[in-house]
Amino acid sequence: MTNQTTYESKKKSPIKAGVSAKKRSKSSTDGLSAKQQILKFAADTYCKGGTSLDRDKLVVLTKLAGKTVMNNLSKLKKEGLIEYSDSKTICLTEAGVEYMGDQCKILTPEEIRAELMEGLKGKPLRLFDLLKDGKTYLKDDVAKELDFEGKRQKGFQNLVGKLKSAGMCQYPDKDHISLTDLWLVK
Repeated sequence: MTNQTTYESKKKSPIKAGVSAKKRSKSSTDGLSAKQQILKFAADTYCKGGTSLDRDKLVVLTKLAGKTVMNNLSKLKKEGLIEYSDSKTICLTEAGVEYMGDQCKILTPEEIRAELMEGLKGKPLRLFDLLKDGKTYLKDDVAKELDFEGKRQKGFQNLVGKLKSAGMCQYPDKDHISLTDLWLVK
């Protein structure tokens, strides 16, 4: 009886035996394969005048596993569509730019600004309005003007961080903020 009980307890339950973990899909919700996503983000960087894209940032942008990104980068390099600028960054080759076609059109600063302006609303738009004269302002004064005082200071940092990443504003020094040259209307 003891042997029978031991044997029975080692069997997998019928519910667990039929259930298997599904592998994460290699494509994003918009239906692009991992290689297509990598090329899309590399093309986006190229369009904005960038020459290279950090591999770690690519993992974050694509939301794919690091190993998946690295394996696909290797394939894209063998196909001649990308190259490694250095040990941590990639860039599109001429063949990669040609392969991506219209997605690799380098935008003029005015086109980039117009594209980004379409998405501005709320506090980001108010921040732009405050800084559009091209002057440098104290961060604390701008935060106060946007109703980010006291405990809400973290919200201001988050807002500026996103807009800084988009190339809209900069910190000339630790206490000041201004628009980048790209956003200054000439």
